[in-house]
Amino acid sequence: MASQPMETRAQGARAGLAARLLAALRREGHYVDYWTIVHVLTGLLLGTACDLLGVGGLTAALIAAAFLAGWEVVEPPLYRRYGKYFPYGLGRGSRFPETRANQIVDAVVGVLGFAVGYLI
Repeated sequence: MASQPMETRAQGARAGLAARLLAALRREGHYVDYWTIVHVLTGLLLGTACDLLGVGGLTAALIAAAFLAGWEVVEPPLYRRYGKYFPYGLGRGSRFPETRANQIVDAVVGVLGFAVGYLI
């Protein structure tokens, strides 16, 4: 068997890693999924809005944390009741597709996004 050039093997390894990462993101129940990006962007938007509106640092952080954590609290019951209307909905009464760990990560990365949006 002929040996592949080093560049080709490295490209193949990168492509394989990218495919595995995308497959992991597609599966709900992990710490991070596609919706984590939405939470980061929401935090950035909240931080930028609070900064532009002149909301004080501690007050702004409390507003953002309450909003981001509050969403994670109300999301499961809303999903159970109105699941078919959610972008990832499977219908009313279906099991909520996120784990508690994923919800915590979503809230934390949202607050980190807020910090970046507020401080920049």
